[in-house]
Amino acid sequence: MSTVLHALFPNAEAADQAMRTAQDTLDNVEPLEGHVHEDHVREEEVPLPGTDALRGMILGGLLTGTVGALVGALIIWPSNGYWFGFEAFMAMFFGGTIFGVVAGAVAGASEAKECIRKHTPELKRGEVMVTCEVDNKDLETVSELFRDAGGRHVEAA
Repeated sequence: MSTVLHALFPNAEAADQAMRTAQDTLDNVEPLEGHVHEDHVREEEVPLPGTDALRGMILGGLLTGTVGALVGALIIWPSNGYWFGFEAFMAMFFGGTIFGVVAGAVAGASEAKECIRKHTPELKRGEVMVTCEVDNKDLETVSELFRDAGGRHVEAA
């Protein structure tokens, strides 16, 4: 399992140095991928666990499934003069839910979590933010390395 770690640094050089130090310290086979955000949060570069994709999936599935079932049950079927029964009602609900889960995930994946977006004022003042996906077993180590390198507001999303 992994988590998105983010931290503010005074400049891009400090952020790059912190990423290099973390990569050199960890014994992972895969490189630690981080993104440096200057001036604003580039939401398309925030790793997936740092987005609202899960929340979007849940809300999209529930809302779209419910609306699909209600539209089918209260508008489409009665206007045709017949009722299909509980099975058809559930089919409309599950069909809408599947559509809503996919649409909600896509919509939620394009939006960073609030705990990341709240640092926009600091970015406007010239600081930079690093976001990187870190294994849970390495989270404390990378957090400490970021703090030692001058990172502020080192938090997991």
